Amino acid sequence: MNKPENSKITSEAPRSFLQLKLSIPNQQSVRIASGFAKSILILLLLFTLSCRTHRPIQSRLVPLDTPILKSKADRAMASMIHVQDYMDDIAISKEEQALLGDFYKTNNNRPVWLVDKRNAQELLEAIELAWSDGLTPDNYGFDVIKENLQKLDSPTYADTIMPAFYAQLDLRLTNAWMRYASDLQNGVIDPAKFSPGWKNIKQPMHLPELLTEALKKHQIRETLDALRPQNHQYNQMRYKLAELIEVQKNGGWPLPGFFETLEAVDSSTHIVAVRKLLQATGDLQSKDADSLSPVFDEKLEGSVVAFQKRHGLKPDGIIGKRTQDEMNKSVGYRIGQLIVNLERMRWLPHLHDKEYLVVNIPEFVLRTYKNNKPKDQMNVVVGNVKNHTPILLNTIKYIVFNPTWNVPPSIVRNEMVAKMKSDSGYLEKNQ
Repeated sequence: MNKPENSKITSEAPRSFLQLKLSIPNQQSVRIASGFAKSILILLLLFTLSCRTHRPIQSRLVPLDTPILKSKADRAMASMIHVQDYMDDIAISKEEQALLGDFYKTNNNRPVWLVDKRNAQELLEAIELAWSDGLTPDNYGFDVIKENLQKLDSPTYADTIMPAFYAQLDLRLTNAWMRYASDLQNGVIDPAKFSPGWKNIKQPMHLPELLTEALKKHQIRETLDALRPQNHQYNQMRYKLAELIEVQKNGGWPLPGFFETLEAVDSSTHIVAVRKLLQATGDLQSKDADSLSPVFDEKLEGSVVAFQKRHGLKPDGIIGKRTQDEMNKSVGYRIGQLIVNLERMRWLPHLHDKEYLVVNIPEFVLRTYKNNKPKDQMNVVVGNVKNHTPILLNTIKYIVFNPTWNVPPSIVRNEMVAKMKSDSGYLEKNQ
């Protein structure tokens, strides 16, 4: 059902049935009139049932000419909010509809944002910066909310806006906050849909209660900030994302292209291109006369090693194929990587302990953290695509050093038997 912003809403009942006058001169006319009256009664009944079935918004709103609705605050408070009435106007999922229904039920189906617009303005400012977490403001209706809030302050619209407009805008604001809050804490994508191992990692959320408290205390921005991962890695990625977006705005960085392998003491025009890239990425700090030298000197070698470490390459200082592949990734590509990994960080449990360890499965590395900063690391053995390492979160109670280990029957059955059949010396080779 479309709800125009500025249509006139009236509570007057239709008068066509109430103003009928019948003349009844004889018995036949009485029978005709009786049948006609029954028809009218049936029509009235159908009309009543139709109203109850469709529950038009106008039937639940106080008309604007009521004296108490002369101020904008009064008009806002007159807007009764029933989530199902706005399903066609606001794209929300069934899960979001249930959350919104619970929230407004606890608030007596009344608007919560527009009597005092400070909270609404603070939410708009927070959503505008969603890009800093690799999120898109449009996902939270930023443009529509901004335009509608401006209408409330416009002399052209403010005095003619209907209660239905306030109700819809209030619902948009609530849905925007809840969607943004959920995305910050648990991510936009549910990883459990792709890998069952993630199903027990999701953070518990109580969004209706959290929003109610944030509105009361005027802490909309602070509450949202507290929902994102509070760890060193996530904050570093946000900082780097903002930095690279600025680099992209200024034209990006120069790509050196592909060439034969280069190493220390070599001389080539390609080395100048490599220097320009490493200066743009911050790996080469040199600003003096030799900064564009075609000679592969010791300072450049150290910068290449720094670049290789940052990108998970063997830090040998040689510009081979794999190093050249990474050097020729554009700023836009790196921004995309950061956005993807910020999302992956939101899937992980928010660890509030001072000390913990994390296994980065694709990297084959275990790291320990103290006060949210890396302390030690070591290599680990992980599974493969067929026999994957399970994703889990738990508390370490004890550690067994040098444990005895026998090959599990499942590994013998599923992996070793076939190899022993094809190679009689398999067991001897793998003692």
